[in-house]
Amino acid sequence: MTRLILVLAFVVHASLSPDPIFAQGKLGNRGGTVRGKITDTTDTHNPIEGVRVMILAKNKTGFTTTTDANGDYKLTGIPAGRYLISLQKEGYNDWRGRSLTVLNDGDHFIPLKMFKKSDVATLADTFFFKKIRFYYFYSKFWFLFFGGIIALFIFLFTKRWIAKKCKTHQ
Repeated sequence: MTRLILVLAFVVHASLSPDPIFAQGKLGNRGGTVRGKITDTTDTHNPIEGVRVMILAKNKTGFTTTTDANGDYKLTGIPAGRYLISLQKEGYNDWRGRSLTVLNDGDHFIPLKMFKKSDVATLADTFFFKKIRFYYFYSKFWFLFFGGIIALFIFLFTKRWIAKKCKTHQ
């Protein structure tokens, strides 16, 4: 009688929740959807058309699409797993490395932003930051150099002063 109750309970449980039993079948392996909107970093958040969106797995396989005129992108049928999102567009800084976990039958909305390159700003930044690094390094160098010389003079002066005081007290 106990076996009959256990078997009956198992059958009732299995019939009420078929998802775990059939999860590996065709119904659970349809993949997920990744979609989103890509905008720039201005105050108006303008959409960016023609951005290459790459969703890459660890084994370097992946899925690629481009954004439409509204900055929207959509990839469907991506197998469940962990991925990295990368963005590329001429005139914008490349964007890499956002981690993403795709679930089967999941709809993942990932909005992203890109920084626009400026030839003048890039040239100015390169020149300016090289100058800053140069002056920063040498300002530390001169500070340490003159600080060391001052410390040496203080040491010699106090040594001479102590020696003079000791002679006068003898």
